[in-house]
Amino acid sequence: MVQVMHQALNAGYEIELDSLTTTKSNYENIYQFAVDMVRKSDNTSVTVAGNYSEELNQVQFSILVGNIQIQN
Repeated sequence: MVQVMHQALNAGYEIELDSLTTTKSNYENIYQFAVDMVRKSDNTSVTVAGNYSEELNQVQFSILVGNIQIQN
């Protein structure tokens, strides 16, 4: 998943912090999140979702929704 996010960053997508949403999980000290990655040059976006462990101070990226458009 990190490789996919790396591809998105290389393709010009940027994390849009204003789109960040978080939800407390049913599990203690775990939060779920979703954030958009937007490429402003053509206004395309993808959404990344995952989990954050407060106890471990660790992020797990779980899924990317959308298609990364690679420009030549």
